[in-house]
Amino acid sequence: ASFTVSPAKPRVHKKARFHGKLTGATAVKFTWSFGDHKKGKGATVKHAYRKAGKYKVTLKVVTAAGKAFPVTRTVRVRR
Repeated sequence: ASFTVSPAKPRVHKKARFHGKLTGATAVKFTWSFGDHKKGKGATVKHAYRKAGKYKVTLKVVTAAGKAFPVTRTVRVRR
């Protein structure tokens, strides 16, 4: 599993677009944890942070067979 963030360095109070994908298997569930106690569902989600800083974003992709593929990246949010 992998994901992209657009823009790569989001700004406070501006929605960033998070897009997840899985190669080689059929994904049936995408769950997000944005590192600020907020969560999301879906392959593509939008999220805005309230404070600048570094956040550990985790995407968990689950396949039709029930196998989970988690991936975590640090996202830096600017003022």
